[in-house]
Amino acid sequence: MKVFGYRGWAVLTALSVMMCISMSLPIYGASVVNTYMATALGWNRQTLGLLTSVNMVMVALLSPLAANVVGRIGIRKSLLIGCLTMMAGGAWLATLATQPWEAIVAFSVLMGMTSAFSGIIPCQAGVAAWFVRRRTLAISVLFAVVGAASFAVISLIGAVVESAGGWRSGWWVFVGAGVVGLLNILLFVRNAPTGEDAQSSELHGDAAREEATQTTRELSLLKVMRSPLLWSVAFAMFAIATGEAFMIAHSQVYLRGIGISPAAAAFTMPLVSATTVLGNLCFNLLAANTDLRRAQIISMGLFVLGFIALANLHTANLTTAYLAVGLVGASFGAGQVGVMGMLGHYWSTRLFPMLIAIVLLVQTVGGCLVAVLAGAYFDAHQTYLPVIFAIGTVNVLAILWLWAMAPQRKQHKVEPRSTSV
Repeated sequence: MKVFGYRGWAVLTALSVMMCISMSLPIYGASVVNTYMATALGWNRQTLGLLTSVNMVMVALLSPLAANVVGRIGIRKSLLIGCLTMMAGGAWLATLATQPWEAIVAFSVLMGMTSAFSGIIPCQAGVAAWFVRRRTLAISVLFAVVGAASFAVISLIGAVVESAGGWRSGWWVFVGAGVVGLLNILLFVRNAPTGEDAQSSELHGDAAREEATQTTRELSLLKVMRSPLLWSVAFAMFAIATGEAFMIAHSQVYLRGIGISPAAAAFTMPLVSATTVLGNLCFNLLAANTDLRRAQIISMGLFVLGFIALANLHTANLTTAYLAVGLVGASFGAGQVGVMGMLGHYWSTRLFPMLIAIVLLVQTVGGCLVAVLAGAYFDAHQTYLPVIFAIGTVNVLAILWLWAMAPQRKQHKVEPRSTSV
């Protein structure tokens, strides 16, 4: 079955749906349901925070295993595992769960498996299998769809839990999403182009010959892990993750501290989400006019400028504050795509899932550290400014490291004109 005459775009659409199910729902939708559930059952805020923390840790720890599973049994079967764990966890929470440990197992562990096995690793591996020359564009679309879906997910879950069924009805949405995911996988997702699809996809002609040449000279995972270039890319992800974690955990309190109203400060979250989507989409345009590494450096430079602007917000100027927040969100979205684009172009498709897993581990460490340390520093000194400057400094160091690196092989032109997939 082809969509608009292009099988690759049909697969990309299906993978975007899977990313929404396995990432948007557990991250954004669950934050709403967990709050209602904890309030209704009388759980304290520590338990509520523990649900999210354990979920994040599980996703990070399971990422290398998920990458190995993708390599051994394929993208489709990995996605199926994730859908099944979402259905199991959702059904448990919707019918039986009354104790914190049950919520930790059903949500933090089982849905952590969902995000690991049917989220960013298999979906991006699918993109790498179906797209060569338009890989960066496909990754941009993948991330942008997930960002845009977060708004719909929050609205849907909020409406459902406010219904007569209460918070348990919210978990039935997760079960239904798992069913939709199963059907989506069985009908539309394919591991890689084969037969007629391979001949009509991007993997034809010069692209196929180039891919074959790269395979014969591809490095082993061990050699790639010894590459300074890989760790410069991973450190770039670590750097922007520290900034994004600060924005999620502390930006509202920071803006309130300079006199911005709670309602206006709360708007920073949807603003960050919206501008992140914009950055996801715009990175491809930037990379098309230079190369991936330079585009990443430019994106991170704008990220640093955004934090400099935040540090200089001394009055309650709402317009300036929103411009600074928007710049941070857009540059984070661009940098997020840039990291994945470099991983997908600089090394072989076979290693892509495991390289993503490595970067996700590094990203999680950065995010968790900043979320905790920034709060601890503020409690002790009643200011976030040194934290903001530290985040900017880490990003400058990441920029300098990337600037010093050279790709190990000539990368594809990002998005040339083509009538193929």
